[in-house]
Parts: sequence; structure tokens; C-alpha cells
Amino acid sequence: MISILIPIYNGIEFIEESVTSVINQTNSNWELIIGINGHSENSDIYKKAKEYENKSDKIKVLDFFNIKGKSNTLNEMINFCSYDFIALLDVDDIWHPKKLEIQTINNNMTRFVIINKENNFVSKDEINRASIKFELDHKRGSLAAVLNVMSDCKLNLTKIQSLPKIETPWKYSFFVDVTFEKYEDYAKAKSLLEIMAEYFKVLGEYKNTRP
Repeated sequence: MISILIPIYNGIEFIEESVTSVINQTNSNWELIIGINGHSENSDIYKKAKEYENKSDKIKVLDFFNIKGKSNTLNEMINFCSYDFIALLDVDDIWHPKKLEIQTINNNMTRFVIINKENNFVSKDEINRASIKFELDHKRGSLAAVLNVMSDCKLNLTKIQSLPKIETPWKYSFFVDVTFEKYEDYAKAKSLLEIMAEYFKVLGEYKNTRP
């Protein structure tokens, strides 16, 4: 079973496409948690999102009016997850119908083409995005502690996904994308996460070209 999180501050006009792409998944073992950030229960955005609870009993909409920032909202949303597997979906994104089916295959092996093994082109001053992988001890609050570090170090969480370690009960790998304004903030978070995680690896550091 998978807990899917959609945090929303802006972009409510895209919710129909994003929620429909979840409902149409060939793997139906999921719950969808929509978290409204910065808008009260009386707002049009919250009321619009609340309509989607009627589309499936696996969808619930929560209000986080007093929580500031996407990372902090996700921290709170995780407390409402019923399952160990967590996937993040931005409201302006859609999923292929077989996304969850493919990503939960135990023997699925994703292949990558390595373009360059070292960064010879982008200076640290230009790097403002990174992809990381880490594994945590299976205890309550371990993921929340990591997300708090990211928030405190001014990292913006743009993607989080958890996958089980094959033949290792209760062990999960987390794949995270973050953006940041200052490399020094990212470097500080990285040094802390290396201490907190049982395993930590940087998958890539690069310049974010998306607006």
C-alpha cells in the first residue's frame, strides 16, 4: 500500500488532472492525502479540493492553514499516512497509469545512462538543485527529523519517494529532490544527513533550469 501526498498552495486549477491520474492507476493499493497550505477551510481553494473526497473513499483533504512552506506541510502530512510507502505528486503534474504498478515491482531494475561522472561544467555558485538517496533506521519520527533538517537549512523539497529494500524487512530507501538558493545551505544539510542516515548518497548536483 502507498500513501500519495499532494501539497497545495497554488495551482488548484490543475487538481482535476492530477487526482484523476491517481484514480486511474492500475495499482489500486493507495490512499491520497491532499494538504491545503496557507488557505483556511472557508477558502475557495479548500472547498474545491474537498470535492474530491466524494470521488473515492481513499481520498482525504486536510487543512494546514497555520503551516508555512511546502516542506513543513509535508512534515505534517506524513503524520496522517497509513502506509510505509510514500510518494509525492505535485498538483500540476500527472502520472502515467502504470507508474505505481511499475515502481512497486520487486525485481524492477531501472537503467541509467551516465553522461559524465564528474561535474566539470557547473560551479558551486550555479548549483541549486540536487538528488539524494538515504536510508533511515526504522523508528518513529526518523523521516520527520530529516525533513526538519532540510527545512531548517532552507531546502525546498520537490520530490520524495520511498521504496523497500528487497529481502530486507522494514528497510526503505528514500529518493529526494531538493532545490536551494545557496550551496552553503545545501552543504550544511548534507553534512547533517550523512550523520543522521544509515546510508546517504548524492545522486546528482546540478543547475535547475526550470522557472
